[in-house]
Amino acid sequence: MLDRIASLTPYAPIRTVVNTHANGDHCYGNQLLAGPGVEFVTSDATSHEIGEVPAASLNGLVNGTTGLVGEFLRAAFGSFDFSGIDVPPVTTTFTGRTNVTVGGRTVELIGNWIAACDLNAELEPAVIVPGHGPLTDTAGANEVGEYLRLVRDGVTARHAAGLDPRAASLDLDTEINGTRFWNWSDRERLVATVHTMWKELEPGYSPPDVMSVFQMMAADWKQAQSPS
Repeated sequence: MLDRIASLTPYAPIRTVVNTHANGDHCYGNQLLAGPGVEFVTSDATSHEIGEVPAASLNGLVNGTTGLVGEFLRAAFGSFDFSGIDVPPVTTTFTGRTNVTVGGRTVELIGNWIAACDLNAELEPAVIVPGHGPLTDTAGANEVGEYLRLVRDGVTARHAAGLDPRAASLDLDTEINGTRFWNWSDRERLVATVHTMWKELEPGYSPPDVMSVFQMMAADWKQAQSPS
């Protein structure tokens, strides 16, 4: 990306970098933009999460893990080079929402994924540039919002019914098979989502360690690869 815009950045240098969340594909490139006067902006929650999975640790997991988990990690991350990445510290954080000025234009940063989908529908933008995938519109944002509500409500109901997180993720995955979202990719990530929500639903809940989560994700991923 930086190579493609290199003819423009000498005249319009990048001074403000916003990380929407802490996944490596959204923050591991920050060091390529670091320099005097460059501001790195994230939500307060994202600023804490960025340091939890440093690139060196992920590099070690991808290249040093054996068995099914190693197979899964290399399928998910093997095409990326995580070496030599040292993410610079965040300089500005916010909670809820804030504004930044870029090139004389005000850019509003608004947190919370489902609320953001709803706001997109209200604003009716002609084009939405998502974090992943092709350009879309309000219909695309609405569909993502519906999926997220399905997951949120599904996890909440299963927690209330007394299921444990693993049973909840498997049961919800089965429910999703009967919806129009059945063919959405990376379904194994539901495991991590369930444990994240469990922390909100059950104060004091301690989620399993990263390797345990990867083991469950790997099992679900392998199952999805098997012919039905």
